[in-house]
Amino acid sequence: MTTFDRPSRALDWAVKMFGQVALDAKERAMRFTEEALELAHSLSVPRETVLALVDRVYSRPRGDVRQEVCQATMTLEVLAKAICINADDE
Repeated sequence: MTTFDRPSRALDWAVKMFGQVALDAKERAMRFTEEALELAHSLSVPRETVLALVDRVYSRPRGDVRQEVCQATMTLEVLAKAICINADDE
């Protein structure tokens, strides 16, 4: 299976594990936020820095969902490479 199948496989897994709530966009966004915070915490990003970032983001207009998904994906791929992790292998 190619890496292009990964999102479909992930969604199938999530629905099997968690049921229909896995299809709820706000629930997925909350789980994504939780994982992002855990990643930042694992890299010793200070809590105060994260809280300041939340204030900065929410002080701006909401972004376009498609653009934000692509930017989040790219940012995670770059972070993984920068810390010598191959996301495809993991």
